[in-house]
Formats: sequence, structure tokens, C-alpha cells
Amino acid sequence: MRAILWCNGENPNLNMISKLLEGATLFGVDGGADKAIAAGFEVTEVLGDLDSVNIADWKDRSTILSDDSSSDLAKSFYLLLDRGFSEAVSYTHLTLPT
Repeated sequence: MRAILWCNGENPNLNMISKLLEGATLFGVDGGADKAIAAGFEVTEVLGDLDSVNIADWKDRSTILSDDSSSDLAKSFYLLLDRGFSEAVSYTHLTLPT
């Protein structure tokens, strides 16, 4: 099983994401879930401490990962590994300083 983790930040290249999603399950990492929905993608579940989303909007499609010793992204990778995913790709657009 393959998972795509959409992180919070600027939206990634939507054509690239569409290709990556073929045969994969899309998860939102905290606020990334709302960004994916706004971009027109269906998110299976939101993962993280959920401090950047309205939890009520994700009532039955969320998993709170409350351990503050690591990032939401790291916690999401471990959760998906425990769930049997063999591949997980995180995607967020980063602008590097010049």
C-alpha cells in the first residue's frame, strides 16, 4: 500500500500530485488536509495534533497524534508504517531562501 502525505504550506504542483495519487491513499498532515480539500482532492484522513484544522470538520476522519516529542509528519510516517503501508511520500512545496 502507498500513501501520500499532504503537508501544510504552499500547495504543491497539482499535476504532479495527481500523478503521484494514482493507486495511493491521500492523507492530510494537520492543516495540509484542508489545503488538499481546497485544491479539489479527496483526503482519506487527517493526521497530527490537529491544531491547524477544525476538528469538527474531520469528525470521523481524523487521528490525533499527540506526542510532542516529534513533528506531525514524523508521527504520521510511524502511524502509516504500523497500519501496513509499505510506501509513504510526503509532499509540500518549499521556497528556499536565496
